[in-house]
Amino acid sequence: MTIVLAAYLQRSFYYRTILTVSVLASFFGGVICAAALNLSMILLGRVIQGAGTGMALPLSS
Repeated sequence: MTIVLAAYLQRSFYYRTILTVSVLASFFGGVICAAALNLSMILLGRVIQGAGTGMALPLSS
């Protein structure tokens, strides 16, 4: 789903902006996972990581 979203965002925003936001989302998702106190926080962190990585993947190739 985020791969399709990345294609749509490419028409609306600059490439560098989308890539920066997606890398930061992946990074902060990892930070949330590292600081997680329970399963809910780990799941939230993994969802944020997945969204960031899913948007960065089609942009980096």
